[in-house]
Amino acid sequence: LLTIDDPAGVIRQLKPDGSVKFETPVASVASVERTAGSHGVVLGCIDGARLCRRQYEFATGLERESFVFALSSSMRRLGLAAPAARASPVTRVLVATWNMGGAPPPRGALGKWLG
Repeated sequence: LLTIDDPAGVIRQLKPDGSVKFETPVASVASVERTAGSHGVVLGCIDGARLCRRQYEFATGLERESFVFALSSSMRRLGLAAPAARASPVTRVLVATWNMGGAPPPRGALGKWLG
């Protein structure tokens, strides 16, 4: 389980028994990368003079996005610039219909959208 202790400004990975497995300050997060093909995220954290990468898997994409949002919010509250979250390569397609009853769409009106 991965949690953000917002008042303390700390990210914690908890063991099944509730004890802390890993802890890092929110301020040490330098990058956030969503993993392609899964519900994972890779955090690049500054540990002293080196950059360490930690990968975490979430049960759903919604849980992952909730964590990334909470991390960004926590960083903003601490006055830090949220790292740019790199998304996995995804193509988004908008599918819509023209629903004006029985009337056809105006001529040429869709050209700027489909051109």
